[in-house]
Parts: sequence; C-alpha cells; structure tokens
Amino acid sequence: SVILFSVLFQKSYAQRIKGAVIVGGNLSQVDGDEIFGFNKAGFNVGAAAIIPFAGIFSFSIETIFNQKGSYQGKQYRDTDSLGNILTGEYKLKLD
Repeated sequence: SVILFSVLFQKSYAQRIKGAVIVGGNLSQVDGDEIFGFNKAGFNVGAAAIIPFAGIFSFSIETIFNQKGSYQGKQYRDTDSLGNILTGEYKLKLD
C-alpha cells in the first residue's frame, strides 16, 4: 500500500515519519450479559506512526490497548443450600 501511495502522489515525504501517543478513557456496555448501562470505566493507551503525503494527506498506523467490560455492585445478601454467599455482584473485564 505504501508503493501505491507513492505512485498516486507526486511529492512524497517518506523521510518524515511522525509519532503520536494515544491516551484516553471510555465507558462500556456488553450486550447480552443482562446488566444494562455504561457502568464499567476503562482506559485506552497506544502509539501511532504518521507518514505525511502531499501536504494535506497522511497515512497512519496505530496500535491501541483498550479496556472494556461490565460491572454491577452487590444487590442482595443470601446463602445457597451449600452455604455459599450470594450477592448478585457481577464484574466482567475484557482487555
């Protein structure tokens, strides 16, 4: 694809490669887990390389680590027939 961009644009700035750091946050919801709402906070972190072409165009490639999931706090306190404590608490983490 880099060769294609070099052919399409007369003037290429192949020696100028810029870098970028990506940092952010998100609130996520997992469909199908019966816990509704954006209750799990996560963060994003990554890096990118940017190659400018013809002044106003650029090509970038990036890699990002993203956290998502679902969370519900304690809803009740009960015990089952084996003596295990049940609270209705739910936490799902997807990295």
